[in-house]
Amino acid sequence: KLLRNYTQNIDGIELIAGVTASKVVQCHGSLSSGRCLKCKKKVAYEMLRRNLASGEVLHCTKSTRRWPCGGGIKPDITF
Repeated sequence: KLLRNYTQNIDGIELIAGVTASKVVQCHGSLSSGRCLKCKKKVAYEMLRRNLASGEVLHCTKSTRRWPCGGGIKPDITF
């Protein structure tokens, strides 16, 4: 019986293979989401995927009453 699956993979291959998310510990994070480096707003994979494929830097769209955040967004991974 599998109790826990510790992985260094960032591609989520264990989830694709059928291991339940509650049993997977992604030690280096995952490409399934990203965060703004400035305000920490979470961004979904679909938004990241388009920019990762094109090589463009994604910028945060969150804004306050005075100005937009504009911080860079990176995948939730550790190199």
